[in-house]
Amino acid sequence: MTRRPGEMRFCSAAAVLLIAALSLIGCQTPAARPFDRDLAVRLNDQAAAELPEHPDTALKLLAEAQAAFPGLPAVHNNVGVAYLEKGCYWEAAVAFRQASAAAPGDPQPLYNLGRTFEMVGNWPLAASYYEQSLRLSPDKLETMESLARVYVKLGRPRSDIAPLAQKALRQEMRPEWVAWLSRYAEADAEATPTAEPSPAGPPPAEGEAAPAPLEDR
Repeated sequence: MTRRPGEMRFCSAAAVLLIAALSLIGCQTPAARPFDRDLAVRLNDQAAAELPEHPDTALKLLAEAQAAFPGLPAVHNNVGVAYLEKGCYWEAAVAFRQASAAAPGDPQPLYNLGRTFEMVGNWPLAASYYEQSLRLSPDKLETMESLARVYVKLGRPRSDIAPLAQKALRQEMRPEWVAWLSRYAEADAEATPTAEPSPAGPPPAEGEAAPAPLEDR
């Protein structure tokens, strides 16, 4: 089946049911189930260790973690990472949004939402989430580079891209990224060509950092 840019799809009925179960478990009362936060943290850490190689194993552990103690932001985030590894973009976006709602000051779920929407070609929404993440963590290199990459795809003015490229160049050591950022570090629109592909665009190239699992905090 051909997926149109920006289109989210359901991976399977089972995946949808798991998302629903993760949300509804929290409706149980403490009298009905004694919650165990320490167990949930241990299960989440085990799941994080399984990512990105074994997303199905991670999802089973994360469902147990959510049952043990509902609502941990790191658990929701890791559910999103697991689904993203499976190519289940809609389910990933739901989980990352739950993580962000549970921990609004954490930039990582917002960054992961940006990656999710960039991977399906919804560049305006990807840019919005990258911008939100960058406001919470202004010096995060991967977020600056991702936002610059999406701005290029959107055809944003060079004056919007140059400050990101200039700041990222102060941290970046990889030669291919230094070369790419240098092309956009000048604000003069005539100085360099536009729409030059970045070294790592969606879907992630081999060796590119994937959306990050989180340990509980």
